[in-house]
Amino acid sequence: MTLNLKHIKRSRGKSKKKKFTFYEGEDLSCCAVSFMLALALADNAFKNEFKSLRDIYNLVVPPDADRITLEWDDEWAEQPIFRDVEVTANGVRISKTKSFQYAKYRYYFVRLGRVMGYEKALELYGLRRGSGKELNDALTPEERRHIMGNSGDVYERYYMPDFVDKDCQGIYLGTPRRDDLIRRVGRLARHGRCPSSLTDEQKLEIKNHPDIVKAAALRNTYGQEIKLKGYTTIKAA
Repeated sequence: MTLNLKHIKRSRGKSKKKKFTFYEGEDLSCCAVSFMLALALADNAFKNEFKSLRDIYNLVVPPDADRITLEWDDEWAEQPIFRDVEVTANGVRISKTKSFQYAKYRYYFVRLGRVMGYEKALELYGLRRGSGKELNDALTPEERRHIMGNSGDVYERYYMPDFVDKDCQGIYLGTPRRDDLIRRVGRLARHGRCPSSLTDEQKLEIKNHPDIVKAAALRNTYGQEIKLKGYTTIKAA
């Protein structure tokens, strides 16, 4: 599967097109091809109106060709791939035109980290830093900068992890290195029984805390003053 990125991060005011190729992986949970095929079949996205994966895998590549190109339905091609939900007369449905916004995706991603019990807040930026680390190990600096849209020493300044995941002890002493163990130590701390939200008692305690009550009173006072002066928003004031 070839993915052509059109709306990408700009580097020095310029954006350079990128095309990535994905192949089917053994681990279905990490297989981008299977995931995209599932979305496409659910959306009836193919011009040939395939109904199942079997319809696709039963296709035979002609002897004089090295591939078969599957074309998208013209109407579907105008829709966002990842779409939000909307309320309709028949209940909540996936929208055909409303894209799934980054802010909403980030909210649920952070919430997932809370539910999973991670000690530190789970952020999408962490995925970018992690991928930058792996790309830095596997590619040349020029290739990495092209993929991530960086320039100069951006990786060293922003994406290089604080945690040193190399067995410096083994390197210095000349003993067998245990980099895998070091990496496991540096992973995000997680507790499976960590509460994902506050109890009603805890919320009430916070609400009635003297500092919170005082801050809320000041907020209301200043809010009234802003309105009396004719301003409709804090920004306008």
